[in-house]
Amino acid sequence: MPTLTHQKSLGQLGENLAAKYLEKQGYKILACNYSPKRWGEIDIIAIDDDTLVFIEVKTRIGEQMLEAFESIDKHKLQVLKRTAQLFIREQERKFKSSEAPPMDIGGILAKPSVALSKVKGAKEGQNTKEKFPEAYRLDFISVHFPTIDSTPEIELFKNIGSEW
Repeated sequence: MPTLTHQKSLGQLGENLAAKYLEKQGYKILACNYSPKRWGEIDIIAIDDDTLVFIEVKTRIGEQMLEAFESIDKHKLQVLKRTAQLFIREQERKFKSSEAPPMDIGGILAKPSVALSKVKGAKEGQNTKEKFPEAYRLDFISVHFPTIDSTPEIELFKNIGSEW
């Protein structure tokens, strides 16, 4: 049975692979391992076109009884939703927005009027102010190593929160 240290290392490896995969798909990574004091953690926060995406990553080795996405139950979805709400509120306070967007990650949201100050990887002095995305969604990435020394299979599931 893997140790906690092994599980954290495996999880971090999966998150790094997922971030690289997303960047190749055109996503702009904003944050990794976002963890406010009050709630859980969001593995990756990114922008996909004009959508702010909160991404949960699950990494596994070998065959398991459950598929990786089956580990996302109703409680986990609620924790991800609340953590996403905190991220958006934090951004609103940071830029003193006067219009607070409603939160319902299960669907498309109203337009927030907040700017992002920096996109990860932007060069110093580069104009990185962008309009805050007008839509939000929750995605899931499965990183599966069939064997310990094999190339991982990465699968992206978009808008997993649409059933809320």
